[in-house]
Amino acid sequence: MIKFTMSVAWKFFIKCPDDVSKAQCSVCNKKVCRGDTNSRDFTTSNLIKHLKNNHNNEFMKVTNKRKRNLKVYNAVSEVESEEEIENNVATVASTPKENVGITICSEKKQKPRVYQPTISSVFESKLPLTYNSPKAMNITNLIGKMIVQDQLPFHHIEKQGFKNLMKYVEPRYTIPDRTTFSRTIIPDLYTKVYLKVTELLKNVKYASFTSDLWSSNNNTDYLSITCHFVNEEFVRENLLLEVIPFKPIFHTSDEIYMFTMETLEKWGIEEKKSMFI
Repeated sequence: MIKFTMSVAWKFFIKCPDDVSKAQCSVCNKKVCRGDTNSRDFTTSNLIKHLKNNHNNEFMKVTNKRKRNLKVYNAVSEVESEEEIENNVATVASTPKENVGITICSEKKQKPRVYQPTISSVFESKLPLTYNSPKAMNITNLIGKMIVQDQLPFHHIEKQGFKNLMKYVEPRYTIPDRTTFSRTIIPDLYTKVYLKVTELLKNVKYASFTSDLWSSNNNTDYLSITCHFVNEEFVRENLLLEVIPFKPIFHTSDEIYMFTMETLEKWGIEEKKSMFI
């Protein structure tokens, strides 16, 4: 359908070049205000009012002619639309049967499908997660890794702030108690890392080790061993293999040697491929 966007008043008026806020009537040469001085507030209300009051006959002739033209334009547009539809139908009719569906889909815009959830799916989304569900297990493992990487105490998961966070992130998730983390989750993570490291050390031809011995603030002695080697891509690797409380009263070389050999055996490292610093 065709619409006219310009007011019929401009058939009788021209803009004044010296004052854009006014327009001059082509019938009586009178200047009429277009509204406010701001161009964004200009209207044709005063112009039409002037035409109706002073040149009503001329104004009605042009208005009636404009309405007739509009009816003709709209009628032509409807005929063109009907012809376009008939052409599309004829195209589909002449298309082989196996391609009819393809033609119709190409001519018609496909709207995105909106699926309404079923009642069962809505209820399932509100049920608590079971402890062995994939999502619950992933969340639990991530919490365990957080405890290890950030060296957090096990009671951290029982603090109210952490509980509030998990309730907001996943209300259906139930946080295991700290005993489950200390006796099950963290040991399982250790086993996975142990298997990964031992597999990595199998391909190491030569390695160097450093050891350190220190005392904590509560006078507990600790002994550590770190493995250093260059991998197959010629990148230096450092692996902290052991940190244990060192209980002997006297830190003799025999005690340190025994701890070192036990660590090498535990990680499957041959003594002849090692050098200690």
